[in-house]
Amino acid sequence: MLSAPSDLSTDDIRAALALGWGITAGTVDYRAVGFGSHHWAVDGTRWFVTADRVSGALEPALRAAVELRGAGLEFVVAPVVTNGGRATQPAGGNYLLSVYPHVEGASGDFGPHEPDRRPEIVAMLARLHATPAPPTLEPLDLDVPRLDELQKARHTAGDGPYGRRATELLSAKSGLIDDLLGEYEELKATLPPPDEWVVTHGEPHPGNIMHTPGGLRLVDWDTARLAPAGRDLWFVDDSPAYIFFRRRWRLADIASFAGDLNMPHRDTEDTSAIFGYLRECLAYEDT
Repeated sequence: MLSAPSDLSTDDIRAALALGWGITAGTVDYRAVGFGSHHWAVDGTRWFVTADRVSGALEPALRAAVELRGAGLEFVVAPVVTNGGRATQPAGGNYLLSVYPHVEGASGDFGPHEPDRRPEIVAMLARLHATPAPPTLEPLDLDVPRLDELQKARHTAGDGPYGRRATELLSAKSGLIDDLLGEYEELKATLPPPDEWVVTHGEPHPGNIMHTPGGLRLVDWDTARLAPAGRDLWFVDDSPAYIFFRRRWRLADIASFAGDLNMPHRDTEDTSAIFGYLRECLAYEDT
């Protein structure tokens, strides 16, 4: 996110680090990277700290990452477990913190992978998909995330500077949204049965893949789930076989952005960006 959360203070972070990991933090500097989670660098580059809104799915997903790393998948950037053996620590009442060691390397930007990078990424994903599932890993919910919030936002404007603009935009694109939702339900019936699902990361785009001296590293495991392998593979293969997951990504983005702007909000860098992302998601022709 572009700006630090207003309901999570630096003191909250320091307290959670001390309680969960026994870390006495010196410097705590906000990092405006990624979108969805909030991030801080602690003590220079010693620790990388992430805060996510409280969710019942977060601890099982990050705990699975810990177990995958322990199973020998060196490319998994897993969180440091707390003194109590958890992957996350409550902070500030509304958040869960996770802590990561500094990784030397560079990631890309969200978007398609460069063609010459794809074979190495496919090989990494093949190893992930062939690994036995950790017992904590949950199956993917095939319903469109936050669909109820999207449907509300299509008819009722939220309280904030972008609320009415978002509802007007959604209304103008009503036919497109209905077509996407109808196709989505049809495609869902073509997926392999759950007993053929594998360990998936969920978002292996260039922004989540670091190129390091030791090889590729895959970060941000909060979306890890049991699912068809196509959930990961559509990022590196534009085959029609993976169209369901392309549609799911687009609909999930539309619903997330619409839901955020339907809640009370202020005019900030983040809400301005979210409205821009919503317009982009509703503008392009999908194939």
